[in-house]
Amino acid sequence: MIGDYTANDIVAISIARVWLSVTNAAPVRHRGEDGGSAMRWVAVILAAVFLGNGAFMLVSPKDWFAAIPGVAETGPYNSHLVRDVGIAYGVAGLATLWGAFGGGWRCYALALAFIGAHAVLHVIETLSGHAHAAHHGPTLLNDVA
Repeated sequence: MIGDYTANDIVAISIARVWLSVTNAAPVRHRGEDGGSAMRWVAVILAAVFLGNGAFMLVSPKDWFAAIPGVAETGPYNSHLVRDVGIAYGVAGLATLWGAFGGGWRCYALALAFIGAHAVLHVIETLSGHAHAAHHGPTLLNDVA
């Protein structure tokens, strides 16, 4: 016993301090020159796009499959797969929204884990001449170049 604390109290406090130091990131600053929140609005808009796409995929996967250009060229319709990806978009949207309102950089990192990996996959498929990617690839590459 140290003061009023038992060994178990000290261990619990130490674990709590380590946990808080690992999980509590400093909030991401969203201030523009005018003291506004331009970056916050960018994050909110991205979150709305991610959440909207995810909701569309979850609520009406067949309509989403038919509405998005090039998706049908990737293979036959699979409602389970569309909904799985819709959930990933939803998580990315919630993480981005949380980050926009003080959740810290880890929220953005969570969103980027899916969105970034998804984008890299499309770039790799485009560069390798994958059938559906090649359909959009030349336009994309011309725009970038």
